[in-house]
Formats: sequence, structure tokens, C-alpha cells
Amino acid sequence: NLAHPVTAAYLVATEGSLTRDGGTVFSEYNGQQIEIEGGVRLNVSLVSDEVRYPDGASAKISTGAGNTSGDSVALVGSSLDNGDEIISSPQGSVRRSVRAGESLPENFLK
Repeated sequence: NLAHPVTAAYLVATEGSLTRDGGTVFSEYNGQQIEIEGGVRLNVSLVSDEVRYPDGASAKISTGAGNTSGDSVALVGSSLDNGDEIISSPQGSVRRSVRAGESLPENFLK
């Protein structure tokens, strides 16, 4: 829509997403999956899903797409409760687009 161009797009985080500080996202099946190349289906990550680190530490995803029906979907850019951030997702096709003039949920990535 030309009147409301996309101003930002955030990839949806899935299991296997990586964080800035070296963590890996672990997401249980919650009814939402994204299919990637080779027919592999990845569980969509939600706020409160666990992130595990090579040293055995763990954290929880604390921000996501905001007020939605059901649990908030985690995005590349979501923060963790330890100050880390999701920086990549193994899927590259499903995004949360933000359009010019769109009012975002109050807790979008906050």
C-alpha cells in the first residue's frame, strides 16, 4: 500500500535463533511453526521462551511483538531478561512489518 509504506520489518524468531552474547533460543511446540528449506519446521519463539548459553547459563525472552491474541511472538531484536538480544533467526521469510502511521502495541519490543 503506497499510502502506508513499510518502515521496518522484523524477522520472527524461532527455535535456533541466536543472540548477541552467544545464546541459542529453545522453543517448545506452541501450535505455530515456520517451514524452512528442506521441509524442516521450526517452532515459533514466544516471550518467556528459554535461551541457553554454552557455559550452561540461561535467560528468558522478555520482549516481543506486543499485545496480540495469545502469547507475544519473539522477534529478531527482542530483549532477554539478562540484557542480551536476539540477533538472527534461522528462517528468513516470515516478518512482522511496520507501516508508516501504524500505531504499534505499547509493549512492542519494550
